[in-house]
Amino acid sequence: MDKAIEWRILQFLLERGAFDKEHAVSRREVKERFKIKESTLSQKMRKMIYYKWVVGHPERYNRFYWLGERAFEFLKDYKDFISHPYRDFLY
Repeated sequence: MDKAIEWRILQFLLERGAFDKEHAVSRREVKERFKIKESTLSQKMRKMIYYKWVVGHPERYNRFYWLGERAFEFLKDYKDFISHPYRDFLY
């Protein structure tokens, strides 16, 4: 059973060590890693930012992301964003 793209994006941020602005991952890196359309990425990331799963920071010509407070709360109960019983994303 495959996990939702949001879980895989969070796992990617975790693996890259994107815990703060200094270690943030660029929008371009996320898009290239998952081979998804710009509109799909915008929709998913906007919703994840709203629910505080990630933090988004605009820079000139790009946007950078790192894990948000809700992601850190989730990691207190589970070791990562893939090894848990949820298939669909928790908004």
